[in-house]
Order: sequence, then structure tokens, then C-alpha cells
Amino acid sequence: MWLPWRPVVSARYRDATFAVALTALALIPALGPYGMVLGELPTRDDDAWRVVLILGQTLPLAVRRRHPAACLAVVGTAFALSQCLAYAPSPAGLGLLFALYSAGAHQRRGRVWVAAAAAVAYAGLAVVLSALGSPEQPWELATFGLVLAAAWGVGDLVRIRGEAARSRAQLGARSAVLEERARLAGELHDVVSHHVTGMVVQADAAAFLLPAAEQTVRQQLAGIAGAGRRALDDLRQLLDLLGPDESAAGPPIGSIADLADAARSAGLDVELTEQGNPSGPDELRLTVYRVVQEGLTNARKHARGAAVQVTVRWAAERVRLAVTTSAAPVLAGAGPRTPGSGRGLVGLRARVERLGGDLRAAPTGSGGFALEASLPLDPARRLDPARRWDDDDA
Repeated sequence: MWLPWRPVVSARYRDATFAVALTALALIPALGPYGMVLGELPTRDDDAWRVVLILGQTLPLAVRRRHPAACLAVVGTAFALSQCLAYAPSPAGLGLLFALYSAGAHQRRGRVWVAAAAAVAYAGLAVVLSALGSPEQPWELATFGLVLAAAWGVGDLVRIRGEAARSRAQLGARSAVLEERARLAGELHDVVSHHVTGMVVQADAAAFLLPAAEQTVRQQLAGIAGAGRRALDDLRQLLDLLGPDESAAGPPIGSIADLADAARSAGLDVELTEQGNPSGPDELRLTVYRVVQEGLTNARKHARGAAVQVTVRWAAERVRLAVTTSAAPVLAGAGPRTPGSGRGLVGLRARVERLGGDLRAAPTGSGGFALEASLPLDPARRLDPARRWDDDDA
């Protein structure tokens, strides 16, 4: 049942309030007939021990959700002693039913052992009561045991229904995420694929119509077409990732040499130096590729005709890379430089830091620009800031 105060009042507070309320009711003599009695032994006079046993059957319910097994053990022991000592009945005996319900609903580990221990304990109590002269018949004791088992069963049913509801909620959330990914994939395809495909077709057509003497322009158009095709390939991979099939492979890890060749076709003087063997997880190697790609892309945007030095060093524990661009020459007839959004370096820095590395981008003293990154081959081991940019990689 939904109650308006449940979202703002914690379960601990509600359990404590219930335990105190049941204790107060149990201490009212007029409510004695509403208690739970087992054994029907001759009633003895009240004393301080009766109050202690009443508290033992009620106050532990304050922790019935957090420690259901311990709560059941204390409440069950107090109830058994109360019956064996033949104290007058009180509503405190109902605490045993609530403790059993709580164990069935909230006990996560060792449920079978807790249930078995409770059954053995009840069997032992029945034997002791019979030895003390209880007039209860075996079938009456068995019926009482079924009532106790039913309390556990109700709690177990509530637990199963709660887990099923949480599972349905998780499946619903997962389905919503997959649907949203599929929608984004469709939007990305409609917005990007159309324009990139048109760019490739127009570049191919222009290269075909140019006379053979226009070799430089033909090479540039071929570079545009090649870049567009690579973009379409990457786009298809990203669409697979965004689609509902989660078994799709990650984005392809391209070759840094191919990036350098494409930049040369676009008019950059690129010198590539790569040392060591690429290693580490796919995400790390893809990040290295993206850093070089971002550096060359920025050089093409802002430093047309400049010389670019690309250095990638794979060492035993980390990889260091740098894309250093010289000052851009003034080219006659060059159009306006392509403005940047500023998001590329921000996203790239977050990506590098997520892998435990560091990225820095700053102008050089000669008027150029340098993009440098240093990443550990094991992303779980973050780089020491004191050695992050050292040349000694031993």
C-alpha cells in the first residue's frame, strides 16, 4: 500500500517506530488476551523477567530489515523463553510473526540455513513444552508451526515480487536506452551520411572532368573523396554501436600512417616517426589514433602548407605522442581558414584523462602549435604527475 509519507521517512525510522509502538501495546495488561500463546502452561506471576522478555520480542524489530536473521534469533529466543516460563500472554508474541516475515522478505544470504535453523528451533521448543506438561496435542503444535511457516512464506513472496518488479524496471530502462540509441543512429545517418555521400560523389565527378594536366587538383579531390569514404566507414561502425545489437564491434582502429598520407594529400608536409610496437587495450590505441587525427585536422584547418612533425613512442609502460605544427606560411589565393568549435580538444582531454593520461596543447615559441599526450598502457595505473612528461620510459 502506498503511503504519502513513505518517500520522506526512512525505513529505519519506520521500523523503530513500529518496534516502540508494539512495545507500548505489549505492556498494557488489558491487551493480554490478544497475544500469541503456545503450550497453554499454567500462568505464573509477572516479574521483571517478563518485561525483559517482552522487550526482547519487540525492540529487535527496529532492525528487522537490516539484520533479519539476528532479529529472528533474538525474538524467537525471547518468545520461546516466555512460553517455557509460562508468563501471561501479551501482544509481544506477535513480534515472532513479524520477525519471520522480515527474514523471508529481507534475508539475502544463507536463506536456507536460516529457515532450517528456525524449523529445528521450533521442533526443539515443541519437545520442551511437551516435557513441561503442555496439554497441546501434536497436531496443534504442527498447526502453529504452519502459521509460522506461512509468515515466512508471505515475506518470501513479497521478496520475489519485489525482485521481479525491479527486473522489469531494469528491462524497461534498458529497452528505453536501446530505443533511444536506435533513434539517434537514425538521426545521425540522416543528417551526416547524406552530406558526406554528396561530398564524395561531387569530388569523384570533379576529378573525372578535370583535364589530365591538373594533377595537383586531381590529387586533392581524390583525397577529399578518400576522406569521405573513410568517414562513411567510421559512421557505419558508429551506427552499429548505437543500434540495438550490443554485440557490434567497437570503432575500427585506423593506421597512423594512413592519417599522415591523407594529410600530405591535403597539402601538409608531414613527417611521421613511430617507435615501438603498439600495445595496450583497444580503447587506448584508438585514443592514440584520435589524438594524432585531431592534431592533423587542426593543422589542416589553421596551418595550411605548414610542416607537421608526428612522433609516437611506444614504451614498456606508456605511450607518448606529439603533433607539432610549424608556423603556417601565407599562401596566395588561399581561402579563409576553417573555424573550429573548440569541442575537439575538450573531448579529447576528457578521453585521455579517463585512461589515466594527460594531454596538453599550447603554442610553440616559433609560432607553431604542439599537441602532446602521455598515457599508461594499463589504464588502471594512472601516470605519476612528476614523471608524466619524462623522456625516460624504462
